[in-house]
Amino acid sequence: MSDLVTQPAVNMTALATELAVKLLPTEEVLAQFGLTADQLRGILQDKQFRQMVLQIRADWNAATNSKERVRLKAALSVEENLLTMHRIVNDSDMHPSARIDAFKQLKELADVAPRANVAEGVKFTLNISLADRPTEKVIIDGSQDGD
Repeated sequence: MSDLVTQPAVNMTALATELAVKLLPTEEVLAQFGLTADQLRGILQDKQFRQMVLQIRADWNAATNSKERVRLKAALSVEENLLTMHRIVNDSDMHPSARIDAFKQLKELADVAPRANVAEGVKFTLNISLADRPTEKVIIDGSQDGD
């Protein structure tokens, strides 16, 4: 990518990825990387860079990648709407239930609440049949009795 020497310091792989997956409008990508349209046109003149974009696009569009595409697009949508959620939480004119729901969603996204229903450890039951006493079983239960 020798033609890129005159371009600003940019993470070319990240730029190629953004251009290939097209999750954001080009104007937002330019702002994100601090580039002008003319600078981007200059970068796109580089054959290796264009090949990188095409390869990333092919990988992105592969049938086996649909779940990841959906996950990333949903994550982008969540990120784009965080400020809206923040405004709802802080808008005293909004209905209290809307504010509470927005707060709950933000709390979940921030991962600050203790997790409910998280197993403390693996519980198990072990049954042992003794050969000389086929009708008698010894049961070891992984739960704590305390008695």
